[in-house]
Amino acid sequence: MHRLSKLLHMGIINTVRLNVHYFGLEGVFYPIIFASRNLKILSLKGTVKCENASLGAIRLGLECPGTVDKRFNRCIWQNSGEIIFQGKAYLGAGTKIVNSGQLVFGNNCAVTGNSTFLCYEHIYIGSNSFISWECMISDTDFHKIKSISDGKCLNDNKPVHIGEHVWIGARCTVLKGSRIPDDSVLAAGSIVTKKLKSNNAIYVSNNIVKGDITWEA
Repeated sequence: MHRLSKLLHMGIINTVRLNVHYFGLEGVFYPIIFASRNLKILSLKGTVKCENASLGAIRLGLECPGTVDKRFNRCIWQNSGEIIFQGKAYLGAGTKIVNSGQLVFGNNCAVTGNSTFLCYEHIYIGSNSFISWECMISDTDFHKIKSISDGKCLNDNKPVHIGEHVWIGARCTVLKGSRIPDDSVLAAGSIVTKKLKSNNAIYVSNNIVKGDITWEA
């Protein structure tokens, strides 16, 4: 029944558009991306690379927990840069991708839903990482802040790195220049603004609250 629900929600036109544009006619007969009918495609200018690609390896807008209603939460796809999938990826209902840089999803990444990825330079999300609902990951401030004395830009874009097997809780914000180490947990509602240092730790925003941990999905 669950699989049937996903199939009924899949958007044939969106699926065909994405696969033909990025993978040519082969994408019609062997679609790597399965996309929701509730996906808004704003730009197909960039490229998509899928390593170790398999049928339906990328699921966009089809996964949906009880906290997200996929009928009313639209996905956004606006790509003018490069998106790399290193294996399977599950991007839930309401996932929004705005990319003009290089956005990398490691193998077996999962995004619950209603999360936003704003990539202008480089964002990397490691394999087996889990991003909960209503999160935002951004490597840019969008607008420039300049020094009055010399006109120098004070807030250049900076890459974001999320390690392997990282759990990001609901409603977290990960900002430019941030680095989250492998096997870490980021508590719900956290705001990260810098490079965190210790693996196997629980963080509340930029602060470690417990080390020597691991987590299971």
